[in-house]
Amino acid sequence: MLLIDSSVWIDWLRGSDTGAVRFLLARESQEEIALTQMICLEVLQGVSSQRQFSATRTVLGAVGFGAAELADWQRRGIIQDRLTPVYLPA
Repeated sequence: MLLIDSSVWIDWLRGSDTGAVRFLLARESQEEIALTQMICLEVLQGVSSQRQFSATRTVLGAVGFGAAELADWQRRGIIQDRLTPVYLPA
């Protein structure tokens, strides 16, 4: 399962050609793409019209939601502290 951050969804929905969007497009046929409720909320908060809201909700609704408990977020925080940032090309 590949959890996609809100910034990548926003870039993809805007039609931006970024390294992260290209990565998403390359991986979507090979892995299950997921988002969390918070990511969905962040993306939907940025829409500017009811029409855009409906279209975005439809797109995000077709994606699987990765359920996460508090312990999952805590583990992710511990792991993140140990990782060196990896930047995708723009």
